[in-house]
Amino acid sequence: MIDFINVISFIEAPLVIIGALLAVPLFIYGVLKFFYNHYTQRKKFNNTVEEADRFYSTKRYEAAFDKYQLITQEFDESLSHFIFGEIYSKMGHCLIEIKSNQKNWEKINEGIEYYNKALEKYNISKYPLKAAVFKIITIFISNVIVRRVFNVLKLNIDKSYIKILNKLKICKYIFRFGGTKIDLGVAYCRLAEIRNSIDNFERAINEYKDALKIFSFERFPIDHKIAIDNLIPTYLHLSKFKDSEKNFRLAQELISDILFKLQKMPELINVKEGTLGYAKTQFRTGCYLMEFFERDPNNSFKYRILKGSIYYYLSALAYFNVEDYSYEYAMIQNNLGIAYDHLSLIEDVQVNSQKAIKSFEDALIIRTKEKYPIEYVQTMHNLGHLYGELGQIEINDEKSIDYLRKSIEKLKNALAIRNIESFPLEFSETQHVLAVSYFLLATRCFKIETMKKETLSNLNESMNALNWSLKVSTKEKYEMQYSELQYLRGEVYSFWADIENRESNLKSAIVAYKEVESIKESEKVSKKIDDIEKKLRR
Repeated sequence: MIDFINVISFIEAPLVIIGALLAVPLFIYGVLKFFYNHYTQRKKFNNTVEEADRFYSTKRYEAAFDKYQLITQEFDESLSHFIFGEIYSKMGHCLIEIKSNQKNWEKINEGIEYYNKALEKYNISKYPLKAAVFKIITIFISNVIVRRVFNVLKLNIDKSYIKILNKLKICKYIFRFGGTKIDLGVAYCRLAEIRNSIDNFERAINEYKDALKIFSFERFPIDHKIAIDNLIPTYLHLSKFKDSEKNFRLAQELISDILFKLQKMPELINVKEGTLGYAKTQFRTGCYLMEFFERDPNNSFKYRILKGSIYYYLSALAYFNVEDYSYEYAMIQNNLGIAYDHLSLIEDVQVNSQKAIKSFEDALIIRTKEKYPIEYVQTMHNLGHLYGELGQIEINDEKSIDYLRKSIEKLKNALAIRNIESFPLEFSETQHVLAVSYFLLATRCFKIETMKKETLSNLNESMNALNWSLKVSTKEKYEMQYSELQYLRGEVYSFWADIENRESNLKSAIVAYKEVESIKESEKVSKKIDDIEKKLRR
């Protein structure tokens, strides 16, 4: 009788061996097939992302958005949580750029949702294994390799170490998380311009504050600066709608803080960082601060306001260069000149005045009479006004006369285009400044024996300019301007009386001062009238 158990035992061993020999190649085949499929899928994914990125980098936002949306539908997020975070972030940016110009708040909200999806992908706490790996790598590189190399080479550990870590992007999830927080803040600001201003400005402020928790100035100065540069105008905008003094004060504190930090790293002012939108924000913030200053020039914060405005204009110029953005470059230079002009009245008169002159002259390289006549006139008027101020404060008579003649030359250039028919208010303003410059020139010429003959002609020119200005700035239409012109008229006649036609000029001065008093009583003007009347009684 056949022993089946022994037969089976005899057959089993070779079968197991054969099965094992067959299983190994099958397993290897399965593994290779899995990796090949993953490789082909990943390659297709990378190629599609690169194609979408090309649209994005050339600002073809609609095409980029469609391509990114296709990626999210066709590929699984497990391929790369980080890249999908970037995709969602870029989709949000595309919608914001496309729809904010169309005032479509629903689409901007959709863009905000994509930013929030990106934040979910960048949230490192969701991937504990990656968080641990990043921490270990960071500690190893920072404490073991980088610092030892820097010590051997005797390099500045703090600054260079930060730059190395920035370039390595060791904690790329954390960097992207902070960057997306800034983008989200910008999106809320865009939304605030369309609806729910207060709520959306407050949301933007919270997003910028979250970004600042990640981007400290010591470790990430550029990213810190970008967050602050967006936070300041948001506080300023919010101050228009809510807690005006509080929000304006918070903006001022941030301006002081960033200006102090930039003293340590002044090169950051000229860093061309961010997008065109960011550069526009810089410029708008500078303009907004100047608006605050001009509204109340005696504000206790005026020094910080002017310094902040100059900082933002300089930051904007890092992006708006003369080659690629000539019109914007000239506009910023013109505004920068105005800010330096105002600052010169507070500190370093000569230094800031020269900076203002250079800014105006740089603007006039682009703002030519032929190409941009209106802008040319604006800058020419500003330059003439500045030279007039320098002529007034200059102690040396000959230098003062030189400044005043330059002022008159620039103002006359402006008046060649600013005529009374086309630009009546601007015409009146320039004639007013011209009248002041001629009057100051007359007072300086009178002090120099060889130039006394020019005094009368300059007084005549001053009075002529005043008369032209008064044709527009009448008492009925422009009371305050009329008052200022009449006061200057009184000054001119009073000075003229010391040279010729004493009685008639003094009487004309009284008439002018009484016109000023008819608008607003002034102790100073009343005293001038009393003094002139005493002279007439002698």
